[in-house]
Formats: sequence, structure tokens, C-alpha cells
Amino acid sequence: GGHKFDAISASVWHTCAVATSDAGYCWGRASYGQLGNGETPSSATSPQLVSGGHAWKSISVSGPQGNHTCGVTTSDVAYCWGTNTLGQIGDGTSTNSNVPVLVSGGHTWASVSARSDAKYALGMTTAGAAYSWGGGTSTPSLVDGGHTWASVSTGVNHTCGVTTAGAGYCWGRNDENQLGNGGAYSNVCDGTEEPCALVPTLVSGGHTWKSISVGQEYACGVTT
Repeated sequence: GGHKFDAISASVWHTCAVATSDAGYCWGRASYGQLGNGETPSSATSPQLVSGGHAWKSISVSGPQGNHTCGVTTSDVAYCWGTNTLGQIGDGTSTNSNVPVLVSGGHTWASVSARSDAKYALGMTTAGAAYSWGGGTSTPSLVDGGHTWASVSTGVNHTCGVTTAGAGYCWGRNDENQLGNGGAYSNVCDGTEEPCALVPTLVSGGHTWKSISVGQEYACGVTT
């Protein structure tokens, strides 16, 4: 299509990109409306314009477990589309959508991640607050702890973040010690017997972090 892109987010079944014009395009499997173009064909082999006429700052796609997409406009407004069976669109419903739907709460967003292989999304506001939705919660819920985040990174079953003070925190599943907290946990996940932290727990070692990136069952970070 001759498009020029500033950023691309790719997953197993679909890909989305932000063009230099700030328009959003998606292509790949569309059976759940995750392309956001108002249609649900079985697939699209070329970039499809995301509906709504929005100017996008970023777009993030989830994997085949989530089948949803989220984006933040240049005016810091968040929209999601695709599968919504567990509230991962964040609009207060469980209704799927093949066009972008406004994320509820009236927040001003810096970034939103529709995490790969997970039925949830995580967003960070311009004020450094983190909110999550999905997994049965259909509106953004503030991440506990009262932290002001500089960055957050989400994985399949766990999340890590760096505060503005450079402290590292992780939460979620800890069955492979992916939280980096010495094996400590506060509860079990989703009714299973897997060790899990339901609130952000401090990463061990007393380090001052510049960034932390989360993989499937591990995390890596760089100190200042």
C-alpha cells in the first residue's frame, strides 16, 4: 500500500502499525474484530485502516489468547477493540467490538499495552499511575501500592515496573521465580496453587533500575 510507518506491534495472528501520518493500520486474522476496521473477515493480507479517524501515538496488539488491540491517540485518549469476553477492551461491558471503543475512566494515557497471550491490558497515565483491566474486570482498576511509575512491562502472567525513584516492583505469577523477590508471594493466582503476588512486590537486591523488561516466565533489567 506504500505506507510509511513509525512503529509496528506484531503478535501471532495480527499486526498493527502507526503510519507517519498518525493513521492506524492493522492486518492478519480478524475473526474477533481485532483489526478495528469495522469488519470481521477471516483475514486481511494487506494493511486495513483502523476506523474512527483517530490520530494514533501507539498501538499494541495481544496474542491469540487475548485477541484484542489497544491504542493511545496523540491526545492521550485510549481505545481498545476485538475480543471482550473478559473485559479486556475496558469499556465496562463484555461485548466484542470491531471498531475502537473508548476505554472508560476519563484518564489521560501515556501508554497502553494489550499484552501478548493474555486476556488483559495495562495502561500508564501521564501522571504515572498504572491501571489494568480484563481478566474479568471490565473497567480500569488502579494498581495497588500508591507508586508513581516511570515505566511498566507486561508478560503472560506477570508484570514489572520501575518507579520514578528507580525502584523495581513485580507482581503476578511467581512459579518460576519471575518476580525476582527471592521466592516470596502473598497469595495464589486465579484459584490455582501457583505462588503469586497480587500486589507489586519489591525486586530484591536494592538496585536502582533504569528499565525492566518482562518475558514469558522471566524478567531482565538494566540499572542506572
